[in-house]
Amino acid sequence: MDGARVICHMMTTIDGKIVIDWDGNAEYDLAGEKYDELIPSYGQAYGCGRSTFQYLPESDLSGFDASGVRREDKIIKPAEGQFLVVAFDRFGKLRWESNTMDYGATSSLILEVVTKQVSSEFLAYLD
Repeated sequence: MDGARVICHMMTTIDGKIVIDWDGNAEYDLAGEKYDELIPSYGQAYGCGRSTFQYLPESDLSGFDASGVRREDKIIKPAEGQFLVVAFDRFGKLRWESNTMDYGATSSLILEVVTKQVSSEFLAYLD
């Protein structure tokens, strides 16, 4: 098949307002394990919403110099064989330890998708 394919698997809506009660749910755990096994066969990228990725607390961004920040698209390209993970973070709440993350046995380059509502300090943090 030529062209891009998008498969959307969600147990929580992107805005986090609808959530499946997963705590202690054996079926959820089984589905998650199977999904983790299959995800590399679906393509070269995957995406998640902010609530899925927010495992680090928001931090003070006042130490980031926002004076030279340009509000423009920045395109990144994964290395050969590396996955791309797209993080939908409308308001700039996510914090990352690096620009990559591991999902199962796969290293993924993080692409942060934000809106005009994020602060310049957040963009400086991403840079």
